[in-house]
Amino acid sequence: MEDDDLDYDIHFPPVSASVEEDDILDCSQRKEEPVMILLGWLGCKERHLSKYSEIYEAKGIITIRYILPREILMSTTANLGAVACKLLDLLFDYGLEESPILFHIFSNNGCTVYGHVLDCLLSREDNYKKYQCLQIRGCIIDSAPGKSNLYRGAMAITTTLTPRPVFRWFAYYGVLISLFVGYFLRSFLSSLRVIQRKSQIHEILKYDTSDWPQLFMYSKMDKIISYRDIEEVIAYRRSMGRDVDAICWENSEHVAHFRQHEKAYKEQCYLFVEKCLETELRA
Repeated sequence: MEDDDLDYDIHFPPVSASVEEDDILDCSQRKEEPVMILLGWLGCKERHLSKYSEIYEAKGIITIRYILPREILMSTTANLGAVACKLLDLLFDYGLEESPILFHIFSNNGCTVYGHVLDCLLSREDNYKKYQCLQIRGCIIDSAPGKSNLYRGAMAITTTLTPRPVFRWFAYYGVLISLFVGYFLRSFLSSLRVIQRKSQIHEILKYDTSDWPQLFMYSKMDKIISYRDIEEVIAYRRSMGRDVDAICWENSEHVAHFRQHEKAYKEQCYLFVEKCLETELRA
């Protein structure tokens, strides 16, 4: 579906459908169905993200999927704040503003959108007041956040451009050169105050002032995002008294934890959502 220039997908589980049978999580009988907003990684396709939304739809959870396009991420003039507002406005458009809301975000691309969503949710400015009524219950962060790194950034972009290893190295060096040129150009223009520097997503999630629970899912084998960057965020947020869960795998690649550890991945997601909703009931 499209809302102006926002290309998203929303799925309502059928009323007659039975939820996946196990002992964890059943949202089909809740008065207000939970909503899971999934924010995809760079190069993610709709068919990829739909596999994750099926995890939640099997439990009677409404899902909204959105993937920030590469051209918007790379643009210095893109208004990501407007994208974030449009995403949250979908909740009002579909009458879901009273439902418990959760996020499942992937890599730095998903975190970039989520960072601007946080601005909308936590701002005290008058034009953002309506978002303060939303019932945000938790956030799952898959393979993120990572510190800015031109080499890792080039690798992430290259993997979305060509699946053929023989062309990947040529693409990698071409992208790397482009990023270097863009970096120095932005630095120069920033020094002249022509444009402002973009905030670092790693710092945004590290110092995020929200107090809803978080679950970080990551791997030591990830070549795009360093597990040490993620563990720095986890350690800091725990030191500040935030409710943070984490699971680290030894052998799964970037945003491939579900593919390589399907049963454990789904179980962690279900247990986390269940915890978030139980916290809501106790409040």
